[in-house]
Amino acid sequence: MKVGYVRMDVLVSNMPEYQKVQAELEGYKGQLSSTLESKYQDYQAKLAGFEQAKDTLDVVIMKDKESELKHLQTSLQEFEKNAQESYATKERSRFEPIEQKLQETIQKVAEEKGYTHITQKSTFIYVKDESTDITGLVAEKLGYTITENLKK
Repeated sequence: MKVGYVRMDVLVSNMPEYQKVQAELEGYKGQLSSTLESKYQDYQAKLAGFEQAKDTLDVVIMKDKESELKHLQTSLQEFEKNAQESYATKERSRFEPIEQKLQETIQKVAEEKGYTHITQKSTFIYVKDESTDITGLVAEKLGYTITENLKK
């Protein structure tokens, strides 16, 4: 039995594909947040206007304004829920291919080097021999170099 380990955090954070997806998701998150903030400000402005004028409004107009505010509040809540779901779905769909590529590459390196088991370094309490770390080999197989010290 030959056991090795990888530092998944190091591999993933150094993958160019991962960095590209992170930037894409940050942009998407910004768009969603901006839209949500705009909707919230619109709601707050209409609520403030209603609160100021409600004593002078006719009953029919007041009921219409209350209905409009309830609709805006519901719309705001629905958008927030849908935005969270959309972000999670996009995040999953963009990271799954990266995770699969990483898994396949780890398996190839392990097989090439004769390892029977590969685990994450974080699962080990003690590592005597750093030569069982295949992180650098996996990165090399993926076509990039790790810029940080792996002896941490």
